[in-house]
Amino acid sequence: MLLCEPNISEGRDAARMDRFAAAVASTPGIALLHRSADPDHHRMVLAYVGEAEAILAATRGLAAEVFAHVDLREHAGAHPRTGALDVVPLVPLGRATEAVALETCRAFGGWVGARGVPVLYYEEAATSPDRRPLPSVRAGGFEGLPAKLARPEWRPDEGPSRPHPSVGIVIAGV
Repeated sequence: MLLCEPNISEGRDAARMDRFAAAVASTPGIALLHRSADPDHHRMVLAYVGEAEAILAATRGLAAEVFAHVDLREHAGAHPRTGALDVVPLVPLGRATEAVALETCRAFGGWVGARGVPVLYYEEAATSPDRRPLPSVRAGGFEGLPAKLARPEWRPDEGPSRPHPSVGIVIAGV
């Protein structure tokens, strides 16, 4: 089993948040454990568990919905953000291994990158020591992404070298 706790840059529109939770909850093999939102931070967090393939399917479905309905050019909140689907942490549970979580993380990142959204890996999935801590990856926020991603040391791990104009980047990790 894996636990996924994506952070979404939407914390005010109830219909959108219902849509995002439904994209996850309707995935076979997924148990949606928790959902929370904060309008001041303009952020939603989901927590769900399942086997790796179900987690991958649910997170792809969630990403498709978020990419279709969140535009960071129209977003403002107290919490720092770099993407519409801002952070996607995966945590191995029980007998699941870190290797399974990493494989799932990389499969998701490849899928996102193939859709034209850059991905940076952090923590155990990081491709360099500078990318391990989330605050380092998030530094500069959405507005600072063009300059950051133009630097060779911040070239995305997946996808294009420029942020997506409306959804920014995805930060994924284990």
